[in-house]
Amino acid sequence: HARLFSDLIFHFVLCLCLFLLPVCLFRNHLKWYYWLLFPFILLSSIAVGCYVFFNVRLIPDVILLAVNTNMQEATELGKGYILVYLVFMLVMLAAYIFLAGRLPAKLSLRKGLYISLVSALVFLLLPFINRTEESYFTRMKGSLYTTFPVSFLYSAGKVYTYYRNMHR
Repeated sequence: HARLFSDLIFHFVLCLCLFLLPVCLFRNHLKWYYWLLFPFILLSSIAVGCYVFFNVRLIPDVILLAVNTNMQEATELGKGYILVYLVFMLVMLAAYIFLAGRLPAKLSLRKGLYISLVSALVFLLLPFINRTEESYFTRMKGSLYTTFPVSFLYSAGKVYTYYRNMHR
């Protein structure tokens, strides 16, 4: 369980950095940017649920499975998890809406730049935590491809390519 927890923390921090990187650009329309992220918040609960309940990341195979299943199969698979997942999603949404109400409409250039630069620095330093023989760029690529929302976008792109190639 310690590995699962540390893995979740690592990917949470990486995801948070990804979302905070453009804050400087959106500093005059912060609430607008926050609501643009809303669909990703909904999808993130699915990504976290897959990992916590099934120890599976949101990879193309998981999206293919979801696309190619019917309601009966989905209900059988998620039978014991639906209530826990719904409670988890509601808590995430409540926290998101609560934070939206506390968010300032604008940030100064200095504050926005500070948030974006600190996020970029943490983002660039995180792959050093993963001590393997691979190069820094290979670790960075691996971290990105396994971290939401990049993992979802990458997987959705792969699934689209599979279907496009099948129907040529």
